[in-house]
Amino acid sequence: MPHLRIHTNLTKDPFTEEFIKNVTQKLASVMSLPPAHAPVFSLSVGETMYYMGSYEPSAFITFATLGDSPKEEMNQQCAEVIFEAMKDIGVPQNRIDIVFNVYPKSCVAMDGKLFSKWKFD
Repeated sequence: MPHLRIHTNLTKDPFTEEFIKNVTQKLASVMSLPPAHAPVFSLSVGETMYYMGSYEPSAFITFATLGDSPKEEMNQQCAEVIFEAMKDIGVPQNRIDIVFNVYPKSCVAMDGKLFSKWKFD
């Protein structure tokens, strides 16, 4: 299952339930996933972040997916969704880094078994 992890110096306040549902559902749509398989969202707020010479709002974001290889076009579309959502809460695009990680299904487990062993309809 995809995982969106945001590290930021913002407070938790702008990360409302609506924000989280909106960004994860848009990412699911880009990835052609049903809403029930939207990315897991985790958040680390209030971090000390000195980015490009200042303490202004910024974020370091990781987006992990399962697959065999990175998909550049999908990563670009996901980046656009993330940049837009973060801009809406006060973090400009030029103060955000996003790292895309792709893990083979044989390296991730859930509910007691590797994803490579799961049967999806």
